[in-house]
Amino acid sequence: MKSEYWSNLAGGAVIGLACTAYLFLLGRVAGISGMIGRVVSGESIWPDAAFLAGLATGPVVWSCATGDWPELSLSTPWYVLLPAGFLVGYGTRLGSGCTSGHGVMGLARLSPRIGLILGGIANPATVRAFLDLAGDWNPSLVFVLGGAVSVAFAGVRLQKRLSRPVLEKSFQLPTARQIDAPLVAGSCLFGVGWGLSGFCPGPAVLSIFVGQWPSLTFVLGLLLGMATYGMRRGQANTGKTN
Repeated sequence: MKSEYWSNLAGGAVIGLACTAYLFLLGRVAGISGMIGRVVSGESIWPDAAFLAGLATGPVVWSCATGDWPELSLSTPWYVLLPAGFLVGYGTRLGSGCTSGHGVMGLARLSPRIGLILGGIANPATVRAFLDLAGDWNPSLVFVLGGAVSVAFAGVRLQKRLSRPVLEKSFQLPTARQIDAPLVAGSCLFGVGWGLSGFCPGPAVLSIFVGQWPSLTFVLGLLLGMATYGMRRGQANTGKTN
């Protein structure tokens, strides 16, 4: 196996460990889109804001440990990043948090910054090469996902033996198991936005802290997408009530 794949595997394992720690400590699935939504809406400041603040420390720790500042390749123009972010934001809400809310895969998809850097999933160029099955395919993210899912799977199995998380009174885990139209549609919208930009919420936020300021355009689109879904859902609920 290529040496770079070991790095991808290690990065995935770090992602799985951090998500498992979040689960054990706070009893929640670690999903960046949900955290951003709760902080922006004022629904939850702690611990979500603290977790997001930790995004900024990942590049610093990486730099101190390796002597190199993380380099990300971002060539996507703003007029693509904005709608891509919108699709990802709307898709995550439509699919009830399709990047963070359904099972072990959700646990492994997003979070901790060192794992994202080490695994390469924070680099849009790497992600787009992975998604380009008909082109010059880069399989490295298979190892990232494999490492993350393996560790997170073990964490989920251990969690079932716990009566409560360390810092909360009970676990707050998703209960949805059915595959319905909103989940499929939301996942598709997320996938289109991810493919266009090479970004999902966690890497996009990390990219800003690394110094890729155009990523702010994606995050703006992400917030607009989540807000648009929230307004439409609110209008639908009001209509049903009346």
